[in-house]
This record gives sequence, C-alpha cells and structure tokens, in this order.
Amino acid sequence: MNNKAIIKKFLLILLVAGNCPKVGAQYGNLLFERIAHYPFTIDARDISGMGNHGSVSGVLFTDEDFEGDGHSYYFDGVDDKIVCRSYNLEFSSSVTVSCWIKTDISTENRHIVSKYNLDSDGGFILGIQEGYAKWAGRMGTGQFIRMTSATRVDDKRWHSLIGVVSQGNWYLYVDGILEGLVETGAATTDLSADAPLTFGYPSSGDPENQWHYEGLLDQVIIYGRPLNDCELEILVNGIPTQTR
Repeated sequence: MNNKAIIKKFLLILLVAGNCPKVGAQYGNLLFERIAHYPFTIDARDISGMGNHGSVSGVLFTDEDFEGDGHSYYFDGVDDKIVCRSYNLEFSSSVTVSCWIKTDISTENRHIVSKYNLDSDGGFILGIQEGYAKWAGRMGTGQFIRMTSATRVDDKRWHSLIGVVSQGNWYLYVDGILEGLVETGAATTDLSADAPLTFGYPSSGDPENQWHYEGLLDQVIIYGRPLNDCELEILVNGIPTQTR
C-alpha cells in the first residue's frame, strides 16, 4: 500500500472514531480475529494466519482494486474460480463475510463467496441475483434463507457486500447500509457445510456453468462471529491489511 493510501485509510478511521468508541481496540479485534482474509495483493493466499490459501483456476489478476492502488481478480463468468483450503473454516451459529465487487452483470444468480452444501443443510452464499446483492444459505433447520438488496450493484462501480448471521438472524449490508434482514426465530443453528470455500463459483459445483460470477472481486474477509455496528463501519472504511 502506498503512502497516499495509508494516509487516506488513517483519515477514514479517524472519521469512524467519531461514531465508534474505543476504535483502536475494535480495529485490533478486526485485525486479530480474522479467520480468513484474501487481499489479492499478489495471489490468493490467506493472510489471516489460518493457512486457508486459494487455488486459482483461469482467473485474471488485474491492476485495479476498490482503493485505486492495488490489485483484484477478474472472473469471466464461464469457468473461472478460486477454491480455498478449509482447514479452519467451520462455523456453527454465526459468521461475517465481507468482500468488494465491481460488475455489470444484471442477469441470473451468480455466486461470489460461498461455502454451501444442500445435502448437509448448511453454509452461506454471498452473491448477486439479477443485478442485486444476495445473501443466502442454510443453518441446519431445513430452511433455505435468502434475501436481496434494495440497491443495484451492477453499475460497474465498487461496492462493499457484507453478510452476517447472528442468533438465527441473517443480515445483508451494501456499502455499510443494512438492506436485508431475515429473522428466522430458530433456537439453534448450525452453519456447518461439507464444502470448500469458493470464490466466483458455487461450492457444490456448477456443471452447467450457470452460476459463475463475472466481474472484479477484492478483499474477501471472514470472521467466525457477527461484527457489531462500529466494527462493520470500520471494515467498510478501513480494512485491516496486515499479515498476521
């Protein structure tokens, strides 16, 4: 990251600090509690320290990212994908999944970040559906949860997408704004999915190439818990980029 980007990030964090008490401590939590983080600075390695590195297939490494000074991966919507090791990626009752995307695809149902398996009745899908952000999945109750955003994200501009599961409730944020909520009322939840973590491609496979993502993807981060409002604001405005 260059000096200009560092200064910009620092100023953004200062702005967030006006609304979030103990912003330094919460930023530290975001840094040290990541269970997977893919900044795509040089490849698809996981810098969280958990070792869940990605294997790239056909995806194009670009010189564009949402901050304007780095890199991202471009998926062609046909057969490109990244499949990650999932040694330390088992979820029970909660998760936060964050990424940045840039696309102009307004048709079909496309998977961007997923770890989902219908047969095991668990997992999540963060993607787009007919030009809107989508957050969906299962949590061991036999119910398929799905929601879409009010804001279109197919305008070839960078957008932050964040999906959260907490105590049976599913939340979808676009650019830091809550745009979807499903309260299931489930007493117990289990997000466990017998599937790898994948980018641009459904975890359970896509033999007919119907759900591949087309567009740019950057800064995929996963936490094994729900983030609070201040942490979400920090994440949107000042992503922790240090390797752990």
